[in-house]
Amino acid sequence: MKKYRAILLLISIVTVVLSSCLTKLPGVVFSGNDTTIPVLGKKSADGYTYRLKDPFKVLSRGKSVYLVYISSQDVKAEIPVPEGDPLQITLPGGNGEMSHYQLPVQPGFVLSGLTVKEVPGNGDRFKLLSAGLEGTFDGYRFRYMRDGGSGEALFILNKGMIRTGELDFSFNELLQGLDTRLNQVQIRVVYDYSADKNGEAVVILKGKHGYKEHSVTLFKGGSSLYFYSGEEGFIPDSVAVTGEEDSLEGLTITSLEAKPFSMLVPVDYNPIPADIGVMLNYPYSSWRRSDFEIFSWNLFPDFLLLDFKSYALQAAALKRLAFFTEKAGYAGTLLDNRKLAPLHGWNAHDYRAEDLALFFNKAAAKNVNLNKEEYILLDILISNGILKRENGLLKPVSGGFLAYSRESSDRLRYLFITHEGYHGVYFSSPEYRQTVHDVWNSLSDKEKEFWKIFLDWKRYNTEDRYLVVNEFQAYLMQQNIKNIDDYYKKYIIPKLKNSVPELSAELDLFLKEYPDHFVKSAGKVEKALYRLYGITSGELRCVRD
Repeated sequence: MKKYRAILLLISIVTVVLSSCLTKLPGVVFSGNDTTIPVLGKKSADGYTYRLKDPFKVLSRGKSVYLVYISSQDVKAEIPVPEGDPLQITLPGGNGEMSHYQLPVQPGFVLSGLTVKEVPGNGDRFKLLSAGLEGTFDGYRFRYMRDGGSGEALFILNKGMIRTGELDFSFNELLQGLDTRLNQVQIRVVYDYSADKNGEAVVILKGKHGYKEHSVTLFKGGSSLYFYSGEEGFIPDSVAVTGEEDSLEGLTITSLEAKPFSMLVPVDYNPIPADIGVMLNYPYSSWRRSDFEIFSWNLFPDFLLLDFKSYALQAAALKRLAFFTEKAGYAGTLLDNRKLAPLHGWNAHDYRAEDLALFFNKAAAKNVNLNKEEYILLDILISNGILKRENGLLKPVSGGFLAYSRESSDRLRYLFITHEGYHGVYFSSPEYRQTVHDVWNSLSDKEKEFWKIFLDWKRYNTEDRYLVVNEFQAYLMQQNIKNIDDYYKKYIIPKLKNSVPELSAELDLFLKEYPDHFVKSAGKVEKALYRLYGITSGELRCVRD
């Protein structure tokens, strides 16, 4: 990557301070509205002062005032604001290379001049080459935030830079005064991706005490990616995006934001926005409380993910809900703790808002004494807008949650969250849900019977058609379609035959009559997933180590 900043966009407005001038500077013209206006420049001990011979008024929308200059270092500058206090900004230096600074302005804005503060060093350390009015460039943005407020914003605008292999953003100022005992750094990358298929890129995080690369899947249409210093193991002070030219061709980074993220226990149960890949690797040492952590899924933000410290804590919060919602022989029933104790729930969970409202409303109507963990769950759901109270009842709003435990092995955690994640897509997307139902309805009775046998063996309530179809798509999608025949024909069906020998003949006949069932069914479901969201089978992560 070239070491100069090609184009930088100024988003703040500053005031001119005219100082007594000693040295006349080379003439520059301001171009705009099909006119040119001479710019008179003078240099003094206080810096550089530029004044338009006649004030310039912006007439149309979508315009920006630009400055093309050379500066060896960052300098302070001011632009006057009519009837307003001056705002000060920093013009980033380009190591002696040309920089292009852009200020988006509204119709009616009047520009009369510019003052660049004193630049330390000998000789001419700053030189204005040209200025004028141009269309606002929709490019790459970097913004840092501190103490809840916005700092200056720098827009990296040269789209050609990404084709050289790297976009590099630095945010050292963010780290000044940051209390790392109470905060970590959250980095958010928002991108659009216009290619007709998914692409790949590499995100590089660099800091004084660390360096880490992440492979990133670029989903069609775009998304938001989140990175956390707690997960990275060091505090990054810059982020770079690299990749092959073919993959990056359709990529536009619309926003890159870095800000402090509190490590304190969230009293309002606000989640940590993250990709599933980041959730899987997020360290327990960075949790904000000891019993569980709350995430929101970057691809479907109305779905939370609860990561529990142990199976016991997960069961205290979710076992009764599991039996009420999904378990064969118990659906719709609220079991007390004595009856629940010897029973096994699920190792991972998924629930939509509608079923959650039914559960808590029935518990209230029956005066069931729920566990402390269940009441905390209810607070989480209300705080995050999944449920709301209305006329004495809980009403579903949108979304739901997924859950698993740190007590599971890394392999199982990956499998569980992948399976549960496809449930999240099913719950969230009416278009995807309809396609899955269409695929299910196209199956023969014998094909449907296989899934009812399989799900009954798994102890699901197969009388619930919605549940059956939901599990049908999740069990198809949880592994890569290339591995699906091996999974069912060499693992699941032999295990099922061993467990229920009397089903062996029926299962053998099913495989003989429908040898392509799994591949064909999964292919139809995956096609819809990819068309709608760029999601493929067996992989929901955007970010990987």
